Amino acid sequence: MAEKPVVSEKPVTHTVMVKVEGKKVTCDKPYVIAHREEMIEWRIDKELPFAVVVKAHHSPLQWAAHAAPGGGKPLVVKVRKDAVPGLYPYALCVCAGSTLVVVDPDIIVPVPKGGRG
Repeated sequence: MAEKPVVSEKPVTHTVMVKVEGKKVTCDKPYVIAHREEMIEWRIDKELPFAVVVKAHHSPLQWAAHAAPGGGKPLVVKVRKDAVPGLYPYALCVCAGSTLVVVDPDIIVPVPKGGRG
């Protein structure tokens, strides 16, 4: 009997598009619903420095704060395998000229399938 080939699935990626107009910063998603081990990616429309800071005692992400690599490249992170379900506000910080602009969206980590947190 032939064995089925192992298929490697890429994790789901949630993309947040960040738009900068002068000193106004917006993102296309006021919140992201991301399950454990899924990816979140922030993309900015200009080559400006930006960072994400999770405003919680325990971050559901692999880090609590991180700056984008620069040059308009996206900032990508994985939701932790042991992330506690809940609502996590975060600060999206963008250097727009000489001004630091901060917007406050949310990350929502739902209860895993099967209902056990």
